[in-house]
Amino acid sequence: MRILATDIGGTHARAAFVEKRGPGGWDIGAVREIRTPRTAAGLLRWLKERAADAEGCALGIAGSIRDHRYARNSPNILFIRSTPRDLGGQITNALRKPCVVVNDMEAALAGEVSTGVLRSCRWAMMDTVSTGWGGALLLNGEIVAGEPGHTPSGLFENRECRLGQKDCNEAHFSGSQVEQRVRLI
Repeated sequence: MRILATDIGGTHARAAFVEKRGPGGWDIGAVREIRTPRTAAGLLRWLKERAADAEGCALGIAGSIRDHRYARNSPNILFIRSTPRDLGGQITNALRKPCVVVNDMEAALAGEVSTGVLRSCRWAMMDTVSTGWGGALLLNGEIVAGEPGHTPSGLFENRECRLGQKDCNEAHFSGSQVEQRVRLI
């Protein structure tokens, strides 16, 4: 089975083909990268160009995901905000191939649990600070996606994150916010 695996980040979108090779073996193809598309049409166009030889698509994004299909509150995909969007359905219809949408940190943690440094763990926490701040938990073997960046920071500086929340961790400590502060110096 050949799957187009994608990661849509705040700055770049990346895609690679992943193929199952025997029991427990996976081949990962060359990673292709572009600037993150800013519109649904741009994202669909990019995926169509890449997915011609794939049997399906897996899309990892920041934000809240329901039923591996509906997305909302994605700070990196500007056309997905507070109203849930059937992103998986849109991509499935456009590509005429199945698409699964997952929280990017849920996908990262699943990779570490299945083949990485967390193979023998049942409890873990994974955080990533880059354009934003994402995280996921492994609780007694179950992966739980989270949004630690949108937890209140305890600071009262009236700073906004990309979703418009005031004084959350991401508004103060994400990579993009740290970059803004450094430029003020």
